[in-house]
Amino acid sequence: MSGGSDHPRLTTPRLVLRGLRAGDLDAVLHLAGEPAIAATSMSVPHPMTRYRAARWIGAHRRSWHAGRGVTFAICLRQNDGLIGSIWLALRREDRPPRLGYWVGKPYWGQGYCSEAAPETVRFGFEQMHLEQVYAVYFTRNVASGRIMRRIGMRHVEHRPRAVRYRGRLEDLDSYVITSRDFLRS
Repeated sequence: MSGGSDHPRLTTPRLVLRGLRAGDLDAVLHLAGEPAIAATSMSVPHPMTRYRAARWIGAHRRSWHAGRGVTFAICLRQNDGLIGSIWLALRREDRPPRLGYWVGKPYWGQGYCSEAAPETVRFGFEQMHLEQVYAVYFTRNVASGRIMRRIGMRHVEHRPRAVRYRGRLEDLDSYVITSRDFLRS
């Protein structure tokens, strides 16, 4: 994958997946700054400040340009309003790319991440030529595991008390999907 300057744009029936931009700062600050988001995502800084939100947006934009992964703003198609974010982060050669996501609390339970995830994974396989995608979640975040299963990921590992996060030991579950399995379904 080469980053290049033009960030990809994907569409689904209800969503637009596009690059993050400076104008998303207030929405990121408001939605990702929710304690409920911080409680389930190690990838989102907390507490979220204007400075941290701006750095977080900039880091994802730089990552695309450098060919280290792709991050999409999850936006409502009707008004381009940001409701979350989803990404594929490229890691060391001996580790598969990792899928990650968050959706703002007001948008939970409406299927938006289940709609964004397969399009993001499809982009990874078809445009980035990935062979597999890996994802991990805190076991107590059952909604995240449901999303992984809905897109055809298979469970590969349960790690009890695997990581210390915000003062407590968390169990982790890992999922993976190969390009062959995804594109065949």
